[in-house]
Amino acid sequence: MVDSKEIDDPDEDVSQGRSVTRGDGKSKEKIVHTLPNGSRRPEVEAELEWWVDLDSEQRRIALRQVIGGERKATAETLIYLCRRAHERSDRQTLSLAFEALSKVVTPLLLSQAWGMSRDERQEQVQQILLETFIAIQKGKADFVESRFAAFAKRKAV
Repeated sequence: MVDSKEIDDPDEDVSQGRSVTRGDGKSKEKIVHTLPNGSRRPEVEAELEWWVDLDSEQRRIALRQVIGGERKATAETLIYLCRRAHERSDRQTLSLAFEALSKVVTPLLLSQAWGMSRDERQEQVQQILLETFIAIQKGKADFVESRFAAFAKRKAV
């Protein structure tokens, strides 16, 4: 892994990515990496473009806002940010992005765990988050990134 404070390196060879044009007309080449199956929802693509256009400090501030409930973010976007931070060995952003992910998805996961005791529901949430983190570490988070709710439902069964 490359040690970098940035999640997206414009000099990186990312043949799977696509070009995004900035408001100032300058091309920002291939910063939003596409998934092999190209299956992101359009609203997630739009959200990702906003997040990757931030510099690393702005991104960390925005992640803290998600954690504090002041900003919204999709689970898929947060998983993307976790994955890219892990690939870059950016532990600070990885920690913030995963904490934000946990904050965003916990209510969804708890709502899907009906018919269980409180302890069992909490344990199931922790297990799904653990499996999500393992998938990110192993570089196998494509499905999780594109369809988190389906991944969580599959793991909950």
